[in-house]
Amino acid sequence: MMNKTIDQILDLPKLANQKLPKNTFNEVVDSSEKSIAGWVGTIFKVLALAFLLVSLYNIVNGAVDYMTNANASGLAKAGSVLSILVLLYAAFPLAQVVRSTGDSLAASKSNIVDFIFKDTVVALIKMVGHLTALIALFAAIIGVISFVLNENLYSEGLNMINNVGAVSAVPMELLGFALEMFGLSLPDFFEGFMSMSVSEYMISGGGWSWIGLIGVAAGFVQVVFILAQLYVSLAVYHFIYGLISTFVGWVKSPSIPIKTSTK
Repeated sequence: MMNKTIDQILDLPKLANQKLPKNTFNEVVDSSEKSIAGWVGTIFKVLALAFLLVSLYNIVNGAVDYMTNANASGLAKAGSVLSILVLLYAAFPLAQVVRSTGDSLAASKSNIVDFIFKDTVVALIKMVGHLTALIALFAAIIGVISFVLNENLYSEGLNMINNVGAVSAVPMELLGFALEMFGLSLPDFFEGFMSMSVSEYMISGGGWSWIGLIGVAAGFVQVVFILAQLYVSLAVYHFIYGLISTFVGWVKSPSIPIKTSTK
């Protein structure tokens, strides 16, 4: 009788908690690990919207200052209207890249370790590569307009968008950190391999000259080079992550393959 009374007293918080109306907080906390992928996906959706709004604001704000205050010729301003339209158009597919990254992470079914060190890092590498490649493509398009008009065009919006290159080193830094945990180090070549950025010399005029033509061509070649960086980086990361996963699995259950002969 005494034990039953003590059990009832000890179970009082549980009984009271069950009586609370609309109390689903415990269920949410208990399933929080399974919800991490969805939360990350939501965060990327918010980031995509913020990226779009900030991009549009900076492009428009810079364009207004350029068109009203810049000491540029009428032809340069007319060409800059086209470059501004290209930049405004670019903001939407760029924001969609961020949104698509969140959707892919939200659909992940991996455990928490693979989600952080594999799915998230791979998604970031892809996102940065695709963003930088698209930026380079739109910069090359502006370069064609600049070449044809032989004028320097407005491109400050491109400078703002190109800041995404600052986060391009994050995936490789994560990889380097993971390798250091096992006493390994990332080669210097790969530490800077993903630090991709878009060169803007191809939109600085120089039209109707061999140098200008080379600059225009270099703009489109740069897109291919960035994509090559992306896919090589992905291959390297998958290879090294596979080695680490295999090593960790062996440490958990070590076995030495020894072939024994039977008579």
